[in-house]
Amino acid sequence: DLSRPKPTIKRACGMLRARPACARAPRVALPDVVAGDLLAKHKLAKTNEPACVDRLRAFLDDHVPDDIDMEERDMFGCAMWLVRGNMFLGIVRKNEKLLVRVGKQAIDEALAKGATRCIIASGREFPGAVFVPPENWRGNKLNIWYNMAMTYNKTMDEKDPNDKPRKRPAAAAAAGRSTHRVKRV
Repeated sequence: DLSRPKPTIKRACGMLRARPACARAPRVALPDVVAGDLLAKHKLAKTNEPACVDRLRAFLDDHVPDDIDMEERDMFGCAMWLVRGNMFLGIVRKNEKLLVRVGKQAIDEALAKGATRCIIASGREFPGAVFVPPENWRGNKLNIWYNMAMTYNKTMDEKDPNDKPRKRPAAAAAAGRSTHRVKRV
């Protein structure tokens, strides 16, 4: 019957699969970076981030005193900076909103300056944190949010970077783990 198309058969053993371009690209050795120079380190490592992330990174590199520990992490779809082990400032990559941890006492002051409450995807509010739209933090306005975050951060206890975050008792019980911690000596 000539009206039916014949099925095409491909031989898997005779076909060569091309490697993706990223696998063929030669690896480039990154030069050593001086400790504490966050801007240079991240310019080399992350080239596809929004420009606002680089601007905030440079701002924090200039403004956070050298004697205060600062770390950058990827959290919640944000480039997040931790100062003294506590969440401090972050930028949501998809919409360039600034996430600022100001504390519960300063929420009303932050809302009056154009911020919105920090509501996560599940609908829960992150107490003590606000989102600031890009037009309210660009330029010299970033100093306002930096000062609010630093003021609150100084009231918090410094965390040891090796400490693991504690799970909520309800989440631990649901996972079948004990809800109390035992300190091992």
